[in-house]
Amino acid sequence: MRSEAELSQGERWREALGLYALMTLLTVGVGFAQGSLAALAGYGALISALGFIYLPTELLARRGLSPLSFGIGAGSIPRSAKGALLIALLILPPYALSYHLWQRHQGHPAHVDLRALSRWGEELRGRPMTPVQRGELRLFAERDRLTFQWALSPGESRVKLSLEGWSQAQVKARTRGIKVSPEPSSGRLIIEGGQRGTLSLSSSAMELQYELLVDERPPSSGRLKLGALLSSGAPSGSQTRDLWWLLLTFATQLLLVAVPEEVFYRGYLQGRLDQLIGADRRLFGVLWNPQSAALSSALFALAHLATIPHPARLAVFFPSLLFAWMRRAYGNTLTPAIFHALCNLFAQLLWGCYVPR
Repeated sequence: MRSEAELSQGERWREALGLYALMTLLTVGVGFAQGSLAALAGYGALISALGFIYLPTELLARRGLSPLSFGIGAGSIPRSAKGALLIALLILPPYALSYHLWQRHQGHPAHVDLRALSRWGEELRGRPMTPVQRGELRLFAERDRLTFQWALSPGESRVKLSLEGWSQAQVKARTRGIKVSPEPSSGRLIIEGGQRGTLSLSSSAMELQYELLVDERPPSSGRLKLGALLSSGAPSGSQTRDLWWLLLTFATQLLLVAVPEEVFYRGYLQGRLDQLIGADRRLFGVLWNPQSAALSSALFALAHLATIPHPARLAVFFPSLLFAWMRRAYGNTLTPAIFHALCNLFAQLLWGCYVPR
């Protein structure tokens, strides 16, 4: 591969835009494959994250450049965390107020309580990406809503799910022939159905105790699949809601989303575009390149739109401009990555406090 000094401006453009196109296609392709292939369920984010980090750093190394010169891997963790928290304290409160006023305008009152913030454990949480398979029983949770899906094996005729403390749950059966029997005196809810069915429940309960029977017998071990990852569950057991998801979500957002995206977009891509367009200007005492920041942010927004085709995805252009400024202000990609993860977590918290109950 040719060294950095041998590259023309046109070749640098082709390299930057070509790698951007490759990463966008990889992300879209992995998302599509994850929804079609059960073997990839839960691994899409990891595959994309590795691509965002490995491909640009390997390319820079082959050009004879250190990733440190692009701010990748540079910086003190305490200094970066302090800088990210400082920016968060300045930006997130006004954002929360604006979000609150908008939600009030839409007629959505806030629900700031323990139930609004607590979530089911990781094992139970999330919707599976693949359709229910023959002989499979599924139980998964999305915020307040619990969903039970099943497709019995040939020769089986009846499924029964007992829930303790869920007699006051709001039930929505998506399949005909499902019998739901609440027992207020005992707090139990009995759900019975035939060969195939889907049923969703919403409840303020903080604990889930369940017992599952197929033709009045416990199904074989491992047949019940839990959560988005379809992990094996026992035919009877319990789950609780808590606040540990906050720490887990922040770690996931930091390691699988924020760090990889900042390495690629604010490290490699913004660094490349700094060499190709615009000139540095001073903003709040920091020299940055508004043209390269705007173009890298536009590409960032378009990539988000490609993965989930919804106009609202383009709104990430604006926080991306702040990430670009932070990259130049702190000289590394770690500071904007920490702030990026905090923003994603904060957005989930806000949404959970206004989602209709």
